[in-house]
Amino acid sequence: MRKYHVFALSLLTCLSLFLANRYFRSDGASIAAPRQVSKPIEPSELSVPEDRLDFGTVWATNDFVWNLPITNQGSEPLEITDFLQSCTCTSVRPTQLAIPPGATETVKVHVDLVTKYRDQTAFQITAKTRDPRGEVKAQQPWTISGRVNRLLTLDRPLQFQTRSVLEQPLKPVECTATFATPIDSLEVESDDRRFAVNAERIDGSDRFRIRLSSTRKLECGTLDQIVTLTPKKGGHDLPASKIRCTGAIERDIEPIPPPLLGGPRKVGETWNERLACLSRTGRSARILSIRSDSPNIVGEAEGTSATIRVSIREPGQQTAKVFVRVEGEDGTYELPVDVYWLGQ
Repeated sequence: MRKYHVFALSLLTCLSLFLANRYFRSDGASIAAPRQVSKPIEPSELSVPEDRLDFGTVWATNDFVWNLPITNQGSEPLEITDFLQSCTCTSVRPTQLAIPPGATETVKVHVDLVTKYRDQTAFQITAKTRDPRGEVKAQQPWTISGRVNRLLTLDRPLQFQTRSVLEQPLKPVECTATFATPIDSLEVESDDRRFAVNAERIDGSDRFRIRLSSTRKLECGTLDQIVTLTPKKGGHDLPASKIRCTGAIERDIEPIPPPLLGGPRKVGETWNERLACLSRTGRSARILSIRSDSPNIVGEAEGTSATIRVSIREPGQQTAKVFVRVEGEDGTYELPVDVYWLGQ
């Protein structure tokens, strides 16, 4: 038994010495938990001159273009397969190109400095590349920054909003454009040939009255056009600004309210709702008939209004459409109305 105790004690002593030697160096420093070293950032194989990462101070424009020369610093040809941008206000052209080793190719960075206007603007461009072995990776991003001055300020949006098909010719819309620097003249143009746009200087100042009007009768539909304002100074064009003008031409009669919202209703209940159809221009209007795509809905016309009856037969969210046939000065037609209710 004594020999066994001696053997056990010797074994424990050896194990202790082994562990001490394993976890401590001779100088007493612990090595039990090796320090994790972060992987160093791989140097980029592409480079851009430092002076091309700062575009200085520029006027705000919808399409600011900045040339970006890219050099392949590596020993192998690289193919740029795409560019990643940190902001939706930027795009790069071309998006794909090949650069031999030691060569430089220039891409154009297009930036909308108006839609997302900031005094100090910065964004990142990252090139995705593929080498001759087919390895694809993202290079280190380039941060491009600069200061942006607002050239043009509008006192209100240039919008037609929603108009009746009987309101023709459309009443012109106007706004005042104020420039931050003196200009000689202002050239204006719409990309919709159904409209005319002109600019009139106000009292010799750098403010201009912009007037947009239709030149012909318009059918029902969406209005969506771009009005371009190009200021001129000293025989040169300053950066142009693009104004989006939207609106709609619709039938003269509109349903009120659209849509019909029933909210929570008990199963077995009948929900009654009043629906009116009125002229946008104060003209005569009459409901002729009502139909629905749901067997749970019936309607009864009463001149310019109607009673819609909905039978709640099922639990849960329910949707249907009611089609109201109306007669107005712009003709006879159907107006669709959405109906929503919740059966409980």
